[in-house]
Amino acid sequence: MIPIVVTGAGDLVAAGMVHSLSLPGGKVTGVSRLSPEFLGTRVELLKEIIPKATRIATLSNPENPGHAAGLREIELDALAWGIRLQPLAARGADDLIGAFRAAAKEGVDALIVMWMPFSVVSDHGLSNRR
Repeated sequence: MIPIVVTGAGDLVAAGMVHSLSLPGGKVTGVSRLSPEFLGTRVELLKEIIPKATRIATLSNPENPGHAAGLREIELDALAWGIRLQPLAARGADDLIGAFRAAAKEGVDALIVMWMPFSVVSDHGLSNRR
């Protein structure tokens, strides 16, 4: 049996990869730093940074099975803080411009981006360019 080590994944339980985070079972182990429970706290952090925020956009991929649970947690926290959410969808990098335009049109105060491979930008090789 070849072990599988996961680093920084989303909700492994919701994705059906493990039985539970405390006892994953099988041959999968690792770290889940983006669990749905953690995502809801982003609203609280944004409210601390931008106290007058009343509308926050969420950018997610509707085809990612882990995003639905995270969005529910964000919605619960937003409701508790009296914040309206503007859901935005992006299935790929080509959808980002339209999503950002929709956020600007709606006048959102902040944007929460769910982790997506195309949303991670590296500065590799860019720091020396002028």
